Amino acid sequence: MKKSLIIISCALLILTGCNKAKAPDTKAVEENKTANEQVNSEQQVKIEEEVESSKETEGYIKSIENGEIVLSENEDSTDDSSNITFKISEDIAKNLKIGDKIKISYNKDNEIESIDTIETTGELSENIPEKKEEVDLEDFNEYDSYEFENFEVALYTDAEIDDSGEVMWDTGHNYKVVLYDNDANAHILFDDFLQHGEITVEEDEKDKDTFKLVIEAAGQKDTTKFKYEDGKVEEVK
Repeated sequence: MKKSLIIISCALLILTGCNKAKAPDTKAVEENKTANEQVNSEQQVKIEEEVESSKETEGYIKSIENGEIVLSENEDSTDDSSNITFKISEDIAKNLKIGDKIKISYNKDNEIESIDTIETTGELSENIPEKKEEVDLEDFNEYDSYEFENFEVALYTDAEIDDSGEVMWDTGHNYKVVLYDNDANAHILFDDFLQHGEITVEEDEKDKDTFKLVIEAAGQKDTTKFKYEDGKVEEVK
C-alpha cells in the first residue's frame, strides 16, 4: 500500500512539472505585443508622412514666367486669392500652354514632381521671358544693378567691358536705367548721353518700393525719387 502511494505521488509530481513547463511566459508575450505595436505605429507614421509630403491638385494655368507657374481653380476666375504658385524648370515650362487644365503632384515646398494635362485649351507659351529682351540694349552693357523686393533697377552703358569685367570708361557715354518688375516688365527711367557722368541708386529705408536715382554729369547733380506700385513707376515730388 505504501509502495502504491509513493508511485502515485511521484506520478502527480511529474504531471505537475509538465504542466508548469507548458505554461506560457506572460512577460515575453507582453514584450512581444508591445514590440509589434511599436512597429505598427512607426509604419503608420511613415505612411502619414509620405501622404503629407506629396500632394495633388488640379487647375488652370494662369501664367508661366520667372521660373514659376500660377494655377487657378477656375478657368475664368479673377479672384487671385485661391491661386497657387509652383516652382517650375524652364524645360517643363516651354511645353505648357496658358489656359490648360492640368493635374500637379507636388511636395511640401511646392516643387512639382509630375504634371498631367487634362484639357488643352490655351495657346502655347513662349520661353520664360528674359528681362533684357524687353528693352533695346544693342551695344549696351549692364555694369550695375540694385535688387529690391518687388523689382530690380539695372544700369547700362555703351562703354566697353574688358575681359576682366572692368568698365573702360571714357569722358562721355550713353546710359540707360531700367526697372524690371517681378513680371519681367521693363520701365525705362533714363536714356541719354552724359559727359563725365555717374549714376547711382539710393534705397529708401522707410519704403521698400521707393528709391532715389542720382545722376551726376559735368559738375551737376540731379536727384529724382521714384516709387513702384501696382505695376507702375511714378516720380515722387
